[in-house]
Amino acid sequence: MHRIRSCRWRELRSFGWGVRPLLQNARQPRLVQVNEAAALARRYHSPADDLDHPKPKVSAPRRLPYDWEEQKLVTEEERQSVEEQKAVVEEQRQLSEEQRIVAEEQKHVVRRHPPRPMKLRYVKVHGRAHETSKPPEKPKTLSKSRQRHQGLKGIMVAKKLSSDFICFKEGSDKPAPITPEDESMLSTAQQYFGEAYQELYSASRLSEHAINTAVPEVALIGAMGTRKATFINGLFGLPDNYGVDSLHDEVIKMTMYGVNFPVGSQYGKGLPIMSRPPNGFILADTPEYALIKRPSWGKEVVNYLEKRENLKGAILLLSLSKPFREMDRWVLRHLAHKRVNTSVILTGAQYFPKRWEEVAAERARRVRQEMIRLDVRLDNGWVRNSGWMPDIHVVAPGMEFQPSIGNGGGLGGARKAILELAGFDLTKPFQKDVSVRGSLDHVVSFNTPEA
Repeated sequence: MHRIRSCRWRELRSFGWGVRPLLQNARQPRLVQVNEAAALARRYHSPADDLDHPKPKVSAPRRLPYDWEEQKLVTEEERQSVEEQKAVVEEQRQLSEEQRIVAEEQKHVVRRHPPRPMKLRYVKVHGRAHETSKPPEKPKTLSKSRQRHQGLKGIMVAKKLSSDFICFKEGSDKPAPITPEDESMLSTAQQYFGEAYQELYSASRLSEHAINTAVPEVALIGAMGTRKATFINGLFGLPDNYGVDSLHDEVIKMTMYGVNFPVGSQYGKGLPIMSRPPNGFILADTPEYALIKRPSWGKEVVNYLEKRENLKGAILLLSLSKPFREMDRWVLRHLAHKRVNTSVILTGAQYFPKRWEEVAAERARRVRQEMIRLDVRLDNGWVRNSGWMPDIHVVAPGMEFQPSIGNGGGLGGARKAILELAGFDLTKPFQKDVSVRGSLDHVVSFNTPEA
């Protein structure tokens, strides 16, 4: 061990040391080795010293890893071979460990009963007995609750629910009977919806809607769980789960359906609608207002109800399987404030096969009382028959699909209510347009599928 002062001046000078760093290190009362002093000298080395003392350019040798077991340097080739050997050894170790675990598990398996041979059964095929190892399949029987949730099937079908027209009029607790005039209107409404329809466009904002100055529009509003997608499929005579996506669109959109629109027309491209097609109208499918907690839903749908010029009315769907909630009252109150013609349709009657009349009559009475209260309190022109419709229709969407469009489950009354809001006169005969196709297409719903 030597102090810094004991180092020779020439040796330190050869490493590029100056006087000042030497004196600074000399003041420190610690001892350093000669090689440490050389390392400190390299730190103060400057490029100018290379000019005074040129050195031969020699490439520094690459530092190789050191094998502590063999006490020697390991070259690159030897290093790769060693790593490969280690990888092979590790794989063999893992394989042996897995085999050991499997063997231990098999030792602890106790077979209580040996496998029994499957009994042979004999079935008659063309009058002869043949051996088979497969037992005969039993017919599947659904429970009553399952039949109830699948819709109007089997013994759960109520005869009155299969009626074309289920309407509770004011002051009555029983469905109104169908008159000859109603039958004529139902037939006309069925012809309207029996023609073609197409999805025009989808919009998440009011600015994305196409300009419409000719075709009437009817908004379809409903909470989550009202089976709105099934209701739309029922209007066009499609199965209840037809076209319902299993994923919910993150961007809540409003879908516009054109009923009786010509095939390949400009209306399907989102262009301005300046001329009215014969017997054509637009059905606007809005997102469920249970998502009103999202500010985007409330803002855009409220803007649509306020500023859409050709909006003729709104259909409010209420589920009989859910109570009349405050959110339903809020939507009804907003429609009354904006003086939007409103017709209420009750859904889910198939969930009460034995007492659906009692449940529907009570709900219709409460909803009608709420509309009367809003009529009296607001006094803004939203009155009976010109603002809110006293007739409340009941539907049972989800009934068994039939090849042709039908009015069962109260869907005929729902079609009649929609067309009356759109401003059509159902007393006049329906004139079919040859430019409109007769086949039905796919219904796309942006709502969450019902459970």
